Amino acid sequence: MTVRTLIDLTYQDSAQPGDGKLSTHERVSLLQKTGCPIHDVRSMLREVGLRPTRQRMALGWILFAKGDRHVTAEMLYDEATKARVPVSLATVYNTLHQFTEAGLLREIAVDGSKAYFDTNLS
Repeated sequence: MTVRTLIDLTYQDSAQPGDGKLSTHERVSLLQKTGCPIHDVRSMLREVGLRPTRQRMALGWILFAKGDRHVTAEMLYDEATKARVPVSLATVYNTLHQFTEAGLLREIAVDGSKAYFDTNLS
């Protein structure tokens, strides 16, 4: 599948079984495989009902551009800081929880003291 096809698919409505459209999970998976251009992140956020703010788009790009992975808020904050994305740790936490509620991430609690956020939804 080409990046152009993926971009076209991101503008379609939510997938229904058998309609040939991609589910959010399938779209996230394809975004990860194609390098996740920033305009694909914008479309993905809009599709799940989140406004594509600069912080959400930047954090989404950092999260989904590297394929399946799991991160803590602190790890993502460090990556954002290194990429010169001006966000606070509180914004990172809020964004991760918003992405989780929207179905873009899965939260995994470890020993009740640390939470990881996984981009692999399966």
